[in-house]
Amino acid sequence: MSIKEQCEVIAKLIPNVDIDVAHRLVSLVERLRASTDSGIRGISISLSLRRLIYILRRYTQNPDEGIFNAIHRSALSRFMPTITRTAFDKALSEAGIGADAKAGSLHDDSWKERLLETSKKSSDSVEHESMVPDIVFFDNKQHLKVMDDMAKDFELGSHLLVIGNQGVGKNKITDRFLQLIQRPRQYMQLHRDTTVQSLTVQSTVIDGILKHEDSPLVKAVRDGLVLVVDEADKAPLHVVAILKSLIDSGILYLSDGRRIQPSGFPIDPAFKPISNLYNLS
Repeated sequence: MSIKEQCEVIAKLIPNVDIDVAHRLVSLVERLRASTDSGIRGISISLSLRRLIYILRRYTQNPDEGIFNAIHRSALSRFMPTITRTAFDKALSEAGIGADAKAGSLHDDSWKERLLETSKKSSDSVEHESMVPDIVFFDNKQHLKVMDDMAKDFELGSHLLVIGNQGVGKNKITDRFLQLIQRPRQYMQLHRDTTVQSLTVQSTVIDGILKHEDSPLVKAVRDGLVLVVDEADKAPLHVVAILKSLIDSGILYLSDGRRIQPSGFPIDPAFKPISNLYNLS
């Protein structure tokens, strides 16, 4: 699509978007795609139209933070070679996209109240009270900034991916974030022996009897809870592909005939589940 057509798509999906900012962002990506530098062209892959729409949707909700940092996060600029990073910064400057002086100093915790209200409506807090994390946590600026970013994406209904070196506190931040907004969670840890079946079914021994129960993933979908997937990068590629498909489409067929699907998704008359459908919330 041309730049004009892409801007029209963005304007229809985000009615209150700043068209000037959208045009500059789309023009930047087209300039990256047309570059003779293979490293710069590789960056454009991370900035797909779907990603640009998300960046602009978050910018529309939080205009004070700008789009400079969001572009760098999407492009994973921290991991770029120095030469590629310099060329990328130059391209941003030429496109009229610069760092926002306010963005680095912003810290607004009003999201706590908003997300707490959402938590009260989304689930029975009494029934799942024991699943809300309750940890000892010492605040520091870096972790608070990460949680602030998580909250902004969480309010948009996004799935969150927390990456970092071992021991930097990814699980601590996640649990602290859920503790602040009082959201119960299910926990699942993946490993190299994880199978597609184990994503949806777990085997347990109760009173000497082997029983097959719903996995934390299915329980989280069924009860409307947050699912924390730990060590996702350790799982085999085909297992990660199934998770990616579920995140993108919201549909997953279970081995016993049930189906996970988005809320409000039209039901196929030819589909006859063994039991009730689960709505992905």
